[in-house]
Amino acid sequence: MTDTERGMRIDLPVKVGQTLYIIEEDKTILGLQIHSIDLSIGSDGIYDSDLELWDEESGNGYEYYDLDDIGKTLFLTREEAESKFNEREGTTS
Repeated sequence: MTDTERGMRIDLPVKVGQTLYIIEEDKTILGLQIHSIDLSIGSDGIYDSDLELWDEESGNGYEYYDLDDIGKTLFLTREEAESKFNEREGTTS
């Protein structure tokens, strides 16, 4: 039985409507809401992904990230973003 016949389930670490956090160049932490998730899936699983994020506070349109950016430049919580910022700056909160 193939994956197609069995059905393939892919669990994502995020969902549409969720807020993710980035560290801006000016060192502020910005919350962006996921507007859409676009996945390219092959026989080996996900080979490309685009997260389309919206800045609700400023209404400044969309920014695009990859699922692989989570934990590097894109964070699930404000606290994770603050911790990464402090790590980069060599400080502790």
